[in-house]
Amino acid sequence: MARRLPASRWAHSLGTARVSRALAPRLGVDPAKAWVAGLVHDIARDLPAVELLSLAGRFGILVDTVEREAPELLHGPVGAELARLELGVEDPEILDAVARHTVGGAGMRPLSLLLYLADFIEPNRHFPGVEQVREMAARDPELAALWTMEKTLTYLFREGLPAHPSTLEGRNSLLSRLVKEGRWRPWEGGAQDARCHYDRCQAGGNETGQEEQ
Repeated sequence: MARRLPASRWAHSLGTARVSRALAPRLGVDPAKAWVAGLVHDIARDLPAVELLSLAGRFGILVDTVEREAPELLHGPVGAELARLELGVEDPEILDAVARHTVGGAGMRPLSLLLYLADFIEPNRHFPGVEQVREMAARDPELAALWTMEKTLTYLFREGLPAHPSTLEGRNSLLSRLVKEGRWRPWEGGAQDARCHYDRCQAGGNETGQEEQ
């Protein structure tokens, strides 16, 4: 992989692998699998759009409207096939994680959710609020993954860009489960203030930030 990827992509892959392995025990994931998933997840990231579309057709991957307009989103599912064919990765959990790390999806396995999050917060990522997400991930990776999905959707909506249906389905699926488990409470503030909401949940407060009676 180090010879296959540009230096910056390899550095990102190493960072993702390290974060995945570090957070793996919090989600009951095998650290060795998390490490491999992180290393190989971007195997197809630098392929040209025309080649991604061609490989998707060769591998029998269904391409939806959003992916046809933004073929780079296909580097997840195409990458899973390349990891299997060219690197000999056969583990279904790793392949599922690689396939889903770009747009997420409903009912994601723990390793898939972990890779989705690690790809977003690895040390080479720099954006406002990333340190807060890293802190949240260290305490509760699933809540951090939900926050990540909501931040992604908020960005796409704000910029007038198409959102992939799988990201919305993944967000709704994870949100529903965390609400049922009492780990997340809907409120009126929206996703952009999710971290504040998270902190209030952890403190046992309500939407106004005051302690519940």
